[in-house]
Amino acid sequence: MKRNFILKNQDGRYLGRCGEWVDGSDSSRVAQYNHRDEASNTVFELSSKDFGLRAEILEVRLEDGKLPKLEVSP
Repeated sequence: MKRNFILKNQDGRYLGRCGEWVDGSDSSRVAQYNHRDEASNTVFELSSKDFGLRAEILEVRLEDGKLPKLEVSP
């Protein structure tokens, strides 16, 4: 199975493809990274603009080339 990396912030929201934070109800809108380094660089760039950001990198296993169902943030 292939794996990818996604970003999740302190509010439980996921970084979307357009740079906005999304709730995860539509996993096709969530940004995916093939390499952990790419995700780390994105966290660094985002946190340099938003000092209050606390983001974590999540490793996810793709199911049939797609993200699995994600936990939807409130």
